[in-house]
Amino acid sequence: MCLATPVKLIKINDDRGTVENNGQSYSVKLDLIDNPCVGDWLLCHADLAVNRLSEPEAQAVLALVGDSCDCGHHGQNMAKSA
Repeated sequence: MCLATPVKLIKINDDRGTVENNGQSYSVKLDLIDNPCVGDWLLCHADLAVNRLSEPEAQAVLALVGDSCDCGHHGQNMAKSA
């Protein structure tokens, strides 16, 4: 199963951004986000930002994910164990 996860945009370089999630940072494509700004919360799937979230929305999703996921990136298995 693939999930999109909330991440915080920490740097912008042209059409790519550096995002941070759970202490890890990685690069994502920003093509689908209008006027991205550092500090935005983005919903990302693999290396593509697909939507902007408000901070309360991002925190709510992260709370739902909670301890049941390892919120890595780039196709890593997100489920720890059932």
